[in-house]
Amino acid sequence: MAATILLNKITSSMVDHIPCCHGFGKQNDNDTRPQEESAPAASSNFIQAPIKRNKFSGKHSKYEDWKWASMPGNVKKAARALGYDKEIWDSKTPIDIDDYSWHDLTEEQQGYAETMGWTEAAWENKYEDYDWADLPKIVQEAATSVGFTQTMWDEDEWPEAMDVEWEELSKAQKTAMHVLGYVKETWDK
Repeated sequence: MAATILLNKITSSMVDHIPCCHGFGKQNDNDTRPQEESAPAASSNFIQAPIKRNKFSGKHSKYEDWKWASMPGNVKKAARALGYDKEIWDSKTPIDIDDYSWHDLTEEQQGYAETMGWTEAAWENKYEDYDWADLPKIVQEAATSVGFTQTMWDEDEWPEAMDVEWEELSKAQKTAMHVLGYVKETWDK
């Protein structure tokens, strides 16, 4: 078991550095497969390694950048329990629970939200009440990727490039903002 885990770690760190490996890793800059998607196995003896394309994808981005069909089963189950279905999710249609406070959610709903990557801080205030030093590392990285510095964050200053409507943000900027807890509806308010 330990050997399998070690082999998975080694192969997953090597795969992204191979220019072309017949379906494994990032093929080119147009490859838009989600991070957690596994490449097909070459044989039944091959250990599948996850493709690590975008460190902000998947749970970190609350699966907001994923289509319903690509989401893991446990995430779909959590999304269904919160009121989403394929049509609502893929169309990004807001639902009632989106307007709830974290404290208005039942413990069960909070658990489902956590399965989808939400934390109380992201749900409630997009980490805006946190000092930079108290932010989770992945949130610092997402904030840095869109132009925040520690000083800007701590002084509640926003990068000029982020002073736009949601639709004007690049895909990478949207994904980074998902890490902080923003979606179109909360961004444009």
